[in-house]
Amino acid sequence: MDKSIKIILVEKAINLLSEKVKSLEKSLTSINDEINDAPGAMQSHSDTTRSQLTSVMNTTHKILNEKNSELGSLRNFSQMDLNKIKSEEAKIGVIVVLKKENNVVENYFLLPGGSGVKLDHKGDKFICLTLASPLGKVLVGKEKNESFLFNVGGMSQRVTILDLI
Repeated sequence: MDKSIKIILVEKAINLLSEKVKSLEKSLTSINDEINDAPGAMQSHSDTTRSQLTSVMNTTHKILNEKNSELGSLRNFSQMDLNKIKSEEAKIGVIVVLKKENNVVENYFLLPGGSGVKLDHKGDKFICLTLASPLGKVLVGKEKNESFLFNVGGMSQRVTILDLI
């Protein structure tokens, strides 16, 4: 795998996260319109639509702020020379190729934002992880060929790092 793939993947992650931000912004506009149309306390004492929608709007706003922060981190990260990131150990900017006990091989890209974003490049699948994610926390500092136990769905699974790119 070519190291320049990192640049392409970061751009794809930025684009997907940007789309998510736009979608959340549209949702907020729609929720706000629904709140404005919902009956107020003076119109109906038993209708809780307005308060429920306000709660949904607050949650959506919080998610939007988190995604905007991640997007900013990714944009700043994309300004770095990603090809100069040394890959002797798992850290931000490194693609980690893992082999699980069931012989499934998965590619993870450690980034400062975009955790859970799934990327596709020329048929290869990549899952973005941040250091805040459970697997991201475990991976940091691990080296090629290192094996470790990782708890997945309440069960421990042996995982081996096949490659660091």
